[in-house]
Amino acid sequence: MHTAIISTILLSALFALGLPLSGQSFLQDDKNPKVLEVKAPHYPTLARAAHATGSAIVEVEIGSDGRVISTRLISGLPLFVKRSRDAAMAWRFEASPNPSSIRKVSLTFEFSPNVLFCTHISPFTTVTPYHLLIAPDPPADTVSYLPADAKAKSCRVHGTRMLPDKVEIIYGLIATKKDAEEAEQKHFPNANPVAFGGCLIEVENCNGSEMQLSPKYAELLFCSKCRMAQARWIKAHQKTIDVTARQQ
Repeated sequence: MHTAIISTILLSALFALGLPLSGQSFLQDDKNPKVLEVKAPHYPTLARAAHATGSAIVEVEIGSDGRVISTRLISGLPLFVKRSRDAAMAWRFEASPNPSSIRKVSLTFEFSPNVLFCTHISPFTTVTPYHLLIAPDPPADTVSYLPADAKAKSCRVHGTRMLPDKVEIIYGLIATKKDAEEAEQKHFPNANPVAFGGCLIEVENCNGSEMQLSPKYAELLFCSKCRMAQARWIKAHQKTIDVTARQQ
């Protein structure tokens, strides 16, 4: 198991138990109240796509009951600010014995696209009780290509209503013969038995094995009559297809 993953698990476990972090001299008292509940902001989709990194430092006012009363931005990139302030409002701290106590602490949300994440590990690492290192959300297994008016879509060839389906996404360079392309456009344009996802599959090494970041499935519309027409065409041209496959 990678050292980074072991560290993440240990840090998260210590924080969950309220134990002091190894190597940290963090005094928790009425000025630095103990954290009881944490909410980490989600990594913005736009930031992850751009591999953007940055942080947001948010000052919170804490009431005597340990709930956050208000937040104030100290510094941060606009891309990360709103999510960080919204997350900070959900934090909970140890109550104060002084009923009129209003305490202030600064929370740091550090976003890094290079943080290793696995599906069984929390999407954040506790650096100190008030400092979180945020990883991107685990990748979605399925991407949707369904239009907003999906129920109103009909096949232009057969006039039948199109239906939703979940199909496998094929990655890599796809070569098709001209007669097959022409047949598809003319007789079965909405068969859609698979979806095409581009040339490369994005992967990341996670816990000693590769994890696919690119989605594996796609939700899309298809025409049942198109699929039947496609099956008939493939059967009628099977010998030609087999010869082509052997020659490649």
